[in-house]
Amino acid sequence: GSTEEKAHLAAIRNLQSNNQKISLFVQKGKERIISYYEQNKGNIMASIKSLISKKDYDEALFQLCLIPMECTYYVDVQSKKNDVYQRIIDNRAELIFTEAKALWATNQNTNGASRVIDLVSQIDPNAACYPAVHEFIAIVNDKINLINERAYATYQKKLAHRQEMDKLELE
Repeated sequence: GSTEEKAHLAAIRNLQSNNQKISLFVQKGKERIISYYEQNKGNIMASIKSLISKKDYDEALFQLCLIPMECTYYVDVQSKKNDVYQRIIDNRAELIFTEAKALWATNQNTNGASRVIDLVSQIDPNAACYPAVHEFIAIVNDKINLINERAYATYQKKLAHRQEMDKLELE
């Protein structure tokens, strides 16, 4: 090949899939990988536990996904993946929810409400804080309704005043 990458690809294409040596090589490689994960289960799981305690959930999930399904503890790994994934959802939701509450605290108007709704719409319904998010949205909605009612009442008063002024002017 004209480049190193093309040379590697050409070499791989020239391998014969029915060659016993290649099949044996792949099988031994697979066995060694599984053996590595089996022998280092304690260290791997301790490392993952450490990542979880540091709240590095993405890396923990990545490490869990590397464990082959042929390992004897794969069922436990699947359970752990679900737990870590739920933590990822909850952690992201909490961050977004905190940002939305801070935004609302400083912008309690229709523009702020719109931005808050944009933020909280990113929260996964499976997040642990989702019920609190619903309560928060209700609070924001009530406040916006109150603002709109006040604006409408003010508009009605101005309209009534203008009509009264027009009536007095005609008299």
